[in-house]
Amino acid sequence: MFIKRSELEEAYLLAEKARLKLWTVMDSPIEEVFEEDEQEAIQMINTEVNGSYVKIMINDILPRAVGVSKSSLEHHWLSLMHKALKDVEIRYKKVLCVIKIFSPAHYWDVDNRTYSIIINSLRYNKIIPDDKFNNLSFMIMGDIDKDNPRTEIYLLEHPNDPLFFVIPKS
Repeated sequence: MFIKRSELEEAYLLAEKARLKLWTVMDSPIEEVFEEDEQEAIQMINTEVNGSYVKIMINDILPRAVGVSKSSLEHHWLSLMHKALKDVEIRYKKVLCVIKIFSPAHYWDVDNRTYSIIINSLRYNKIIPDDKFNNLSFMIMGDIDKDNPRTEIYLLEHPNDPLFFVIPKS
């Protein structure tokens, strides 16, 4: 059986739209109909605040930026980020935002993901004054995890050294 790539892409977009619609319904004001145990089962977000960084783990992967309504993506991800950051009191003058996507698939391009929503959420939630170059740098990383696809976001004060990532040889 031969399957066309265009049919696979169409199926992906339909599944992504349905998934976003499902999360919108589950995140609506009617959520009190869920029992406490059920709410834990659908826990999407875990935020850890350490003295030197903030780690946000979202049990969802950033979707591709093509084909899905931008307003649906923004509603979903801005809502997730607002929940993740609502109790975070750390404010940065300049933040380094590291976004690591654990995808179930081994093929994806880093420039086709909707990471700008995460970056904008840092400004909306007043973690940084604005998202201009002098207040923010970001890095996209990836890995494969078929059993636990997720997005991890790390926020830390931006190092002054532009070569902070170079590990000195011992």
